[in-house]
Amino acid sequence: MNICDNLPLYVYGEMSAQEKQEFEKHLSECENCRNLKETFGEALEARTLRSAPAGVINAIFEKTSRKQPFFASMRMMKLAFAAAAFLLIGIGYFATVSHRDSLYDSYDYSSQSINEMISIDSDMDEYESMFVI
Repeated sequence: MNICDNLPLYVYGEMSAQEKQEFEKHLSECENCRNLKETFGEALEARTLRSAPAGVINAIFEKTSRKQPFFASMRMMKLAFAAAAFLLIGIGYFATVSHRDSLYDSYDYSSQSINEMISIDSDMDEYESMFVI
């Protein structure tokens, strides 16, 4: 086996101390292996994952985690209560508006009832005149 074939073992750090020493001696003598070692090293360096700063990772985790702070859940509850209140107010309003017309229709405007209203109105005028100075 050619010693140049051991280059991947050297680059990946899978040689014993003695083998590593022998291969480093070979690198000082073999220009082709030195060039290949640099190329291998660049490829490995480009392939390795670099980590983002801890602050960036934590910020991303906070934005994407499913755990919500207490105040965020309170905001959702406030929105739900507001929607429920709006719905109840709307139902109440439309319930009274739809029955308002039927209340007026139920009163009988007969001639007798009109005469009663006129009589009450004149009685009120008399009582009013008694209290006015």
